[in-house]
Amino acid sequence: MAGHHAPNVSGNPAIAAGRRVVDRCPRGGQFASAIGSGLTGFALGVWVYTQTHQVTDFALICLATVAPALLLAPIAGALVDR
Repeated sequence: MAGHHAPNVSGNPAIAAGRRVVDRCPRGGQFASAIGSGLTGFALGVWVYTQTHQVTDFALICLATVAPALLLAPIAGALVDR
């Protein structure tokens, strides 16, 4: 289409508000995913405890769900900051 140009929407507050919502959605999804993962790890620990009645097994499951994030966070932070 010759001569067809996109409308100038840079000053439109409705477009700007829509962009802010879209920018927040991935963060909200990531937050929900992190909460779900944490609850799943905890529920797995509770299930293991109900099956074995061993607090040590519960603690090991909880540690296994948290340890990868704790160990990889400094490395990931250094890579992101490059």
